Amino acid sequence: MDKQQVFRFIEIMKSKGLTMSQTEEVLELLGKGTREKIESGVRRMIQNNEQNIERLKQYADTLTPSELLMCELILDNKNISAISAITGKSVSNITSTRSHIRNKLNLKKDENLREALLRITKQKK
Repeated sequence: MDKQQVFRFIEIMKSKGLTMSQTEEVLELLGKGTREKIESGVRRMIQNNEQNIERLKQYADTLTPSELLMCELILDNKNISAISAITGKSVSNITSTRSHIRNKLNLKKDENLREALLRITKQKK
């Protein structure tokens, strides 16, 4: 498996909502080498998410934990409906939270929120 395949596999596994034991079974079936690549990919994804959150906190320290989670999901290219399903919040709540994030990031109405988040999280410390 190359890097792109590993990340695609991780996305598929996330979307299936497998239990820990089911995930373990799948990883066992894939073999040691593939399992190590997947685990390494997961570690990189977690580390990347943590770095993104830290950069967002540094950029706008007033973002709440709920808003930071929303930023993560937006960075993960989730749309409003998907975010609503993931968080269990209403679409109107998601829309309101996005508006709060935009205000805290001082974005203009015509600026794309995801692009702004990508720009912020790619800035060097």
